[in-house]
Amino acid sequence: MKIGHRASGRPWFATPESDSVDDAYEAQVQQSTERGEREYRQAQERLARAEKRLASLSTQAGRPGRKKLIKRLEGLVAERRAEVAEYERMMTTPVVSPDKQLRLRTGLDDHLELGVRKRQPLRRAPAAPVTRSQVQPKEEA
Repeated sequence: MKIGHRASGRPWFATPESDSVDDAYEAQVQQSTERGEREYRQAQERLARAEKRLASLSTQAGRPGRKKLIKRLEGLVAERRAEVAEYERMMTTPVVSPDKQLRLRTGLDDHLELGVRKRQPLRRAPAAPVTRSQVQPKEEA
């Protein structure tokens, strides 16, 4: 006998609708976005100043005591570049398409995407006990 019962409501696989956005939340998001953009601009300015100082000191590399200062400024410039790169990473959306994020994973295909070694199948034990004959060493007379 076939049962044709359907549960009331939406199906379990339907995408849920998002809540409406109120004005207070919109203001918080706008304020946070402006703060992030301001920090990004400041990080770019700090990088430009550090690069300018390094360029001006690299022309004076022959003077004594400048090599240590130039090394310190090169480290500072690298740090500033990493800071700007981190801000740029936070400001961009991820490249992964949403269908890959929502895909159900079984764990059996990890080796394809994650580089994890494929699991070996379990070794089956024999149905009956295995007996082996052992050859006794011959005793010398």
